[in-house]
Amino acid sequence: MWPLALSLAHADPLPAPAAGAAVDPAALIARIEARYQGIRSLSGAFVQTVKSGVYGDDTQSGSLLLERPNHMRWQVDGADGRLFVADGTWLWMYSPSDGQVVKVPQVEGAGGADVLLESLAHLTDRFTHTFTPPPPGGTWHLVLVPRDPTNPYRQYEVGLSADLVLEELILVDEQGTVTRMEFRGVTLGTPAPEGSFSFTPPAGVEVVALGSTP
Repeated sequence: MWPLALSLAHADPLPAPAAGAAVDPAALIARIEARYQGIRSLSGAFVQTVKSGVYGDDTQSGSLLLERPNHMRWQVDGADGRLFVADGTWLWMYSPSDGQVVKVPQVEGAGGADVLLESLAHLTDRFTHTFTPPPPGGTWHLVLVPRDPTNPYRQYEVGLSADLVLEELILVDEQGTVTRMEFRGVTLGTPAPEGSFSFTPPAGVEVVALGSTP
């Protein structure tokens, strides 16, 4: 699974409506799309919690880089220090503790959060949506159902602050596994350092290739 975090510089706050006041869903969606259409990259930190009836629960944290289109880098904290790099063609998964690299053809959307920037810029095209307005100082909560029946996730939930900062992402897959990502300390629009989305397997590490060149 993949995580992610944002802070939107110069975004005007979107105030919570007064009690009983109507909220225009189309206006909210249009504003979110307009803010994200010009954003090509982000970096930050994440905490991810997975709850699965099949595989059990798991929590991990680390740092991330995303860049449109289809580039990402997730570095997991801890002794294992797992690394995931998507270079636009291949997804590389390196586990130092296993001494192994797995590479698979990159499939857009397979990691859930890897197309988040693109999706936030095209909410109307990609999802049906409902939302609840925040309490004072709270979070807008969007529930997004993919229009594409082949999407591996049946529902996305997005938490946005009043100034449209992404605070959390919740993914629910077809098996009912729930992945919650919380985002902190994110920078938007700063180009990633050169080579961030390239990966060369360390010398002596086994490389397992699954699938053929996309």
